[in-house]
Amino acid sequence: MKRLLVITFLFPLFFSFFYEGGQYVNAASIDSNMVVNPIKNGKYPPALTVAKDPVYPIDSRVVIRANHVPGMEGAKAVVNAVYETTAYKVSYIPTTSSEEVKNYKWVIHEDIEGANSEAFDVGEEIILNVKYKNGMDRAKAKIESVVQTNVYMVSYIDSRNGEKVKNYKWLIESELLPLKD
Repeated sequence: MKRLLVITFLFPLFFSFFYEGGQYVNAASIDSNMVVNPIKNGKYPPALTVAKDPVYPIDSRVVIRANHVPGMEGAKAVVNAVYETTAYKVSYIPTTSSEEVKNYKWVIHEDIEGANSEAFDVGEEIILNVKYKNGMDRAKAKIESVVQTNVYMVSYIDSRNGEKVKNYKWLIESELLPLKD
């Protein structure tokens, strides 16, 4: 009976470490501090095409070369998902203030209201359909640049304070480097 109690008690602890968010985590391929929840319930977001041959496949360990937010540049990361799409750098006025956010990286094609199969052009005005930051959803934006690329969702450790950041959206290939062991 004691063995059954111990197994019953320990099984959820063991299971939650290796199984998170409806998907098994390949613990051998990531840093022990980087348990991630790659894709909710093992499903990809709708309308996104999974990248066929990305430079950095899922579970790749990389270094971030971008500074979208403080603590990101130089951070070690794990690739959670990779999609083929069009990425846009945009300037927008948040719905929560009147101060323009300039050159925000990145909004993907599927994040834009009324997007069809054709990419938007530089200078076009659009409506954002995302909640990455407070005030982005339904905000009016202007396209500053367009890149047809693979976009990456990553989890990383903030290089300033050591906090875990899970499922950060989005980085493009040129913003990543392979992590050398």
